[in-house]
Amino acid sequence: MKKALLILGFLGFIFNSTAQNSLILEKKDASKKDILIENERIKVKTTDGNWYIGTFTIVDEKTISIDNQPILLENIVKIRQQPKTAATFADGLKGAGTLATVSGLAVAAGGNFGLTAVLVPSGLLLRGAGLLIDGSNHKPKKWNYSIVMNPKP
Repeated sequence: MKKALLILGFLGFIFNSTAQNSLILEKKDASKKDILIENERIKVKTTDGNWYIGTFTIVDEKTISIDNQPILLENIVKIRQQPKTAATFADGLKGAGTLATVSGLAVAAGGNFGLTAVLVPSGLLLRGAGLLIDGSNHKPKKWNYSIVMNPKP
């Protein structure tokens, strides 16, 4: 038992000493804090209207980079985590929901209201589930962005 605790303590020390740079998203009322570790996949919208999706790296205390495109923190309008599997699953749900809703409306135009009563609500539920999985936006009106740089060993 003592050996197991010693090994766990040693592993914790190793993981803690190799801490990475991170982007801190803190709600302005200090009720919530999200930490995005460098090399996570994110989706960012900037003030010029461009969307950047990919893994981010931290350049300095005020700049991140996605696909070698530098982005200043002050130019970010929205930021959200965008894991690849969750994004694919959410897009699939939203697509299936849209297809079911449109199909239900088309069937209603043909006069079969029984099938419409099944397709439209299920389509809206699928689309809603896809939107929930898609993640939350972190907008600068409600969130403060900061970068924590950890020294390289």
